Amino acid sequence: RWRTFSLIDATITTTLLLVLAGSLIFVVTASQIRYDPMTPQDQQLLKAEVKHMFYHAYSGYMTHAFPLDELLPLSCKGKDTFGSYTLTLVESLGTLVVVGDYEEFAKGVNWVAKNLQLDADINVSVFETNIRVLGGLLSAHLLAKEERLRSYLPDYNDELLVLAEDVARRLLPAFNTPTGIPYGTVNMRYGVPPGETTITSVAGATTFSLEFTLLSYLVGNPVYMSTAHKAVDVLWGMRSSLGLLGNHVDVASGQWTHRDATVGTAGDSFFEYLLKTGILFSQGTYIDVFEQAYKAAMKHMYRKPWYISVDMNSGEPTWAAFDSLAAFWPGLQTTIGDIPRASETLATYMQLWKRLGFTPEALNLLNGELVPGRSNYPLRPEMAESLYYLWSATRDPYWQHMAKVMIFSIQNITKVECGYAGVADVATFQLEDQMNSFFISELVKYLYLIFDDDNAVNKGAKTAAGGDGYIFNTEGHLFPLNWAQHIPPNSTFPHVPTLGSGSHSCSAVCCVQKSSSVAQFFHSYTHTLTHTHTHTHTQTHPHTHTHTHTPTQTIEYHIYIYTYIFSSKVLRLRDNYYAPT
Repeated sequence: RWRTFSLIDATITTTLLLVLAGSLIFVVTASQIRYDPMTPQDQQLLKAEVKHMFYHAYSGYMTHAFPLDELLPLSCKGKDTFGSYTLTLVESLGTLVVVGDYEEFAKGVNWVAKNLQLDADINVSVFETNIRVLGGLLSAHLLAKEERLRSYLPDYNDELLVLAEDVARRLLPAFNTPTGIPYGTVNMRYGVPPGETTITSVAGATTFSLEFTLLSYLVGNPVYMSTAHKAVDVLWGMRSSLGLLGNHVDVASGQWTHRDATVGTAGDSFFEYLLKTGILFSQGTYIDVFEQAYKAAMKHMYRKPWYISVDMNSGEPTWAAFDSLAAFWPGLQTTIGDIPRASETLATYMQLWKRLGFTPEALNLLNGELVPGRSNYPLRPEMAESLYYLWSATRDPYWQHMAKVMIFSIQNITKVECGYAGVADVATFQLEDQMNSFFISELVKYLYLIFDDDNAVNKGAKTAAGGDGYIFNTEGHLFPLNWAQHIPPNSTFPHVPTLGSGSHSCSAVCCVQKSSSVAQFFHSYTHTLTHTHTHTHTQTHPHTHTHTHTPTQTIEYHIYIYTYIFSSKVLRLRDNYYAPT
């Protein structure tokens, strides 16, 4: 544990840099490494290569594992790993749309609608079932109903939405606790299993607001939304005086059982869902909470360019390790315009990838060594996710070239006859008999989009409210920004609940531009970054920040910085916005 070293921050920073330099991991930024832009021919070749990766994995699953959950690529057979709900097929539906295979998408929707069985005496992860199954079903449902997309299915009759509500209904018993914070496990038929542990992670308890709120509006039942909201509200109310949360809590007593604050494992999607819920549902108080949580994380966990774990009460370092799940963080930073710090961190992570061939689940930053028991690479997608966000926002060819590095490693080391195998140890490249479904739902999706400029996802978001922009859930499933057009006509409940004592709420049916709190936060934060090279600018609370631009300009611009994050236009828009004229 790092606290045993009793080091002051200056010494900690020096120790990190010396150890990492000795391990050939250098702190770099993309601006320090120049690559020529890829030719259109090279982009097409890499796009085709990723498409081949998808079909090799997808056909391997369909041939050797379907209808079981996941493929065992070394033994060429399948296994039910999460809930016996044909997981990889459900997770593949959105990726089929992204790669343009609308015929196979239609077949998949039809099969799932007719055959997916949820009434089973089986214990499942509440968190994983939500992000993978509920998220996948909701995404495919909306893609099938979107008339402007080629994925539109005219004979589709909301079958996946019915299944999605069935999934959520079976997850609800997990939230029946004294605190409203959910158990980690539920039985799909009988509810919470007898003797189930009362300890759960922060990420596992707070990663429901996107899926549950969207479901509430689509089916006209607010119970899902209010349930997810309560868990977030309760946990945020348990923050320390530093604005930090621990990473594990007792759902019965409401007491912290593990007080390490982190942006990685057990804490990651807490931050992600605050921001994305605020944007997708025009909910200002979620943005307010995100702003506070983000500032606290950057103040106490950031050790340029790395992120460490700290005690939630004192802010003292507790563990210095690279955490593979924290690789999503630069993508989140890119969303709010913190591109300089996002770039520096992700470029450094990519040096680690290039040194080892992959990123391990954890690496000790004090000695540069692999952490025993966490030296594996289970085909994680977070690096590709952040590469996609930064490429989309900056168009810096460095990020495309780093995606090419990832493709090279995956194709040359993990590809086997029946699919793709996780790496059991990055030191030896020994493979493990597992192809996680997120390889298809996330990894190949993000890599494909990096090289497909003409993709509907990349060319979307023509307007803030009515365009084709998308938000990705934490499993890579696409939720369109114009989801409100699919709300039943008689749906009347008024708004997403507010967090804490916040006063901002907005009907989800309203235009996204009306969320002034969202816009003001983005403005204050990106305004700070824009002026860092000329003068010191104190970031102002979003409710009191003043500037010379009209509210309409502010709101429209900051919706663009999110919805255009998937296109090349974000920097042009930002440059135009801050130009003297």
